[in-house]
Amino acid sequence: MSQGTALAREHGTGRYPIESFLADIAGIDWTMDLTDLKRRSRDYFWYSPILNEQLKDKLADVVVTPKDESEVIRVAAACAKHRIPLTPRGGATGNYGQCVPMDGGVVLDMAAFNKIEWQKPGKIRVQAGAKLWDIDADQLGFKHEVDPMGLLNSGKMRSFVPKNP
Repeated sequence: MSQGTALAREHGTGRYPIESFLADIAGIDWTMDLTDLKRRSRDYFWYSPILNEQLKDKLADVVVTPKDESEVIRVAAACAKHRIPLTPRGGATGNYGQCVPMDGGVVLDMAAFNKIEWQKPGKIRVQAGAKLWDIDADQLGFKHEVDPMGLLNSGKMRSFVPKNP
C-alpha cells in the first residue's frame, strides 16, 4: 500500500507543518487527495441548512487511516508535537458536524476499527468505526432507545437497554 496520495490541490495556507507531521508518521497510510479530503471531512451536517452554511467549506489538510492502536497513538503524538488539530472520524453517520475539521489539520479516519471487542449479557464493546447496521443489536438482546433508525456509529453517545429488563 502506498504511503499517501499525491497532492491534488494547491495545499492550504502553510499554517501547519504537514510535511514534518508526515515524516513523523512514516509507514501509516494517509491521503491528501482532494476528493478524499472532501468526502472524509464531513458527515450528514448538510441535513441542516444552518450547519450546511457554516461547515460546507471546512476541509482537512490530510486524512490518516491507522490500522491499529499503536498507529493511532503515533498520529496523536505527532499532532500534539506539531500543534496540528486532530479530528477523529468514526462512521461519520452523525448529522451535527462532529467529524468536521473546523480548523483543517488531520482527520483520523477510524473506519478500519469496526470490530466487536466483546459481548456480555446486556453489554457490548465495539471499536470506534463500527456502525450499528453492522452490529446485530437484536441478536445481542438490545433494543434501540435513542437511535430508532440505527444510523449512529459506535463513537456516538446512545442508549441501549435490555429488551426484557
